[in-house]
Amino acid sequence: MKKLLVLLLLVCFFAFDVFAIHNTIPLLAVSQQNGNLSGSVASLTLEVVPGSGRVFIDTFPLSKIDTQITTRFAKEIACELTSKNCDRLDFIYTLRANSAIVGGPSAGAATTVLTTALLEDLVVSHDVAITGTINSGGLIGVVSGLEEKIDAAANAGLKVVLVPTTTVKKIDNSTVDLVAYGILQGVKVIKVETIEEALYYITGKNFSKSVNVTVSERYNTIMKGLAGQLCNRTKLLLIENVENLTGNDTNNTNIIVVESAKELYDKGVVQYELNNFYSSASFCFGANTRFAQVNISLQNFSVEQKNEYVNELHDKIKFFNDQISNRPIETIADLQAFMITKERLLQAESTLKDEFDSEIVNPINLAYATERYYSALSWSSFFGSGHQKINIDPVSLELSCRNKIGEAEQRLQYLQLLLPNMLQSTRDEIDYAYADLRRDDFALCLFKASKAKAEVDVVLGSQGNVSELAKRKIAAAAKVIAREQEKGLFPIVGFSYFEYANTLVDTDPSSALLYAEYSLELSDMSHYFKKRNSTLTRIVDVELLKVFVAGLFFGALFMLIIRKSKNVSSSKKLSKKRK
Repeated sequence: MKKLLVLLLLVCFFAFDVFAIHNTIPLLAVSQQNGNLSGSVASLTLEVVPGSGRVFIDTFPLSKIDTQITTRFAKEIACELTSKNCDRLDFIYTLRANSAIVGGPSAGAATTVLTTALLEDLVVSHDVAITGTINSGGLIGVVSGLEEKIDAAANAGLKVVLVPTTTVKKIDNSTVDLVAYGILQGVKVIKVETIEEALYYITGKNFSKSVNVTVSERYNTIMKGLAGQLCNRTKLLLIENVENLTGNDTNNTNIIVVESAKELYDKGVVQYELNNFYSSASFCFGANTRFAQVNISLQNFSVEQKNEYVNELHDKIKFFNDQISNRPIETIADLQAFMITKERLLQAESTLKDEFDSEIVNPINLAYATERYYSALSWSSFFGSGHQKINIDPVSLELSCRNKIGEAEQRLQYLQLLLPNMLQSTRDEIDYAYADLRRDDFALCLFKASKAKAEVDVVLGSQGNVSELAKRKIAAAAKVIAREQEKGLFPIVGFSYFEYANTLVDTDPSSALLYAEYSLELSDMSHYFKKRNSTLTRIVDVELLKVFVAGLFFGALFMLIIRKSKNVSSSKKLSKKRK
């Protein structure tokens, strides 16, 4: 019996090893020696085993915290790129270097490639190395020490080095052509901007595919109606409440505000005619806020009239908020409609707080709160617009909220290592998400944490030409939206921000970049919500599995032979006793 137990333990141990796979990639790094930077080649190994979504990092020499955060980023992006459910897998990264590595962000691209290759069961070429940060959308960012890393690659016998840029500026403003520099060292240097490009050179698999983002007919119909509502309200405010009143108004500020509102309205009309309905709605909302501001200003409210206005609007917001809170959430469209409607109601309510019991009438606050309320009414039209029902229950919502807060926290901590005291407003937004979590308002928590994460990603990835970066982010967002559409889903908010970023990219690239990041975050939410009883694909090494099955067979056969021989021996002994 003891022997059988030992055999079973050995079989269990071997079974665990079968369901674990691993691979290694060379890692280009920069180390500090006697105050000077020098390149080196480290080794990064990843083992994936059944687990619960944890990430373990074993480094020698000990790495900085940014290496740990970067590794987690890389794992997240690889899971998104491959559409794998990584919740039931643990990732064990082992980094070995001959000297202390300066920083860890430059390992982001290599870590993402290695993780993706392992999840897709691809062979990693050990003749090719990559250096670069990893950013949202799978974009590869610029790093330092490229010349030193090329030197290290040449010394290690590597054939190809993938870099995010092929030119480097020196302290004296001279420029180094890295392609030419690599040729001198006997290394081919290739520029790559995305993980998909890097994967092709390192694994041979082409991950790039044509992206075809199509607009949901139902979304188009509802958003067209939403834009129509907001722009028709603009027309009413313009004709009935503003133009007639400003004819005798000598307040130069009001005249300036009206002119800026007219410009926004004109933009809204143009975008409506181009079928960019979210952009049209956004411009008309801005116009409405300005027109309402002038309208309230010209009415010269007394404090009593102002308080009456505030109380009446507050009651409307509370009534509608209670209605929305009781709406069922069954699809991604319902979830996104809930999030953006609730956000607008909370923004309206928060703005009104400053007006309660105030002895001053603030037309700007009153106008903003009013128009935010009306835009919330419009956005609620998207409830029930989705078709594919998924598992959106309180448990999965809470988990998604916690996960997204964790992602936002990691990125903010990393940014503050580089730029202390940066993005205080984003810190506040994450704190608001925590407050929503404590109130069990998980959907709103997910929305706020997603936007906070996007804001940090804007800063982390904002190196180089902003306009070009915005275009690359928009292209990355298009891939995410297309991937969701392949699942039969349409992220209404993510697509809306994607459209708006496209509208702004030529005139306001900074805002376009922000909205592209919002789109990336808010388009990719379905992976938090799995269908009930869905089957999870295990990571299995096929060759080891064959060995394992063969081992089980021969082990079972061996046990049968032993048992049979024992039975024969026992029979002979019993027969002798009887004689």
